[in-house]
Amino acid sequence: MALLQLMLVLASLTVVLGQDVPSPTSDLLVQMEEIKAKMEKLEKANEALSAELKVLPVQMEEIKAKMEEQKLYGSDSPKVAFSAALNNAGRIGPYGVDTTLVYTKVFTNIGNHYNQYTGIRRRGVYFFTFSNYSAGSPSLGSSLYKNGVMIASAAIWQNSYTENQSSNAVALLLEVGDPVYIRLPSGHQVHDNTNNHCTFSGFLLFPM
Repeated sequence: MALLQLMLVLASLTVVLGQDVPSPTSDLLVQMEEIKAKMEKLEKANEALSAELKVLPVQMEEIKAKMEEQKLYGSDSPKVAFSAALNNAGRIGPYGVDTTLVYTKVFTNIGNHYNQYTGIRRRGVYFFTFSNYSAGSPSLGSSLYKNGVMIASAAIWQNSYTENQSSNAVALLLEVGDPVYIRLPSGHQVHDNTNNHCTFSGFLLFPM
């Protein structure tokens, strides 16, 4: 009986030893394969991200170009334009010194930029035109000034009683605060009335 029991125990041990027991080495191999797969996936994602980063500078330049174009030509571009005549006083001048002319009859003042006491409120390129009229001697004409410097003149020398007209135009790059005005040179005269012969006009071509 005892011999039979011993034989049964040995048989059971043989069965147990014959079974496959998971080893630590096989578990590590599985984990390494999983990590390798994740690394390959990350490398592919990194390559895609690098490609996107290379395109970003080009896209930024395109956006900047569109913004500049919109600034120049877009609907949000400021609207600036004015036009005015002197007055109905008739003859003005001649005086012994250069005299700044004040154009009191304002026809157009879009943006409210026409002001005899303040300078330009928006940096940009502006176009100006001015005209004069005289019905007699002495000489007629006026000059356009920027920051105290004469830029353009429309003066005519005459020593007899004749009717004459003169005009000039100029485009200027102006900074904020730059004053632009018309002066009557010493010894010159102009003549204005309800016909509005003497005018001063300007408008913003584009901001800078």
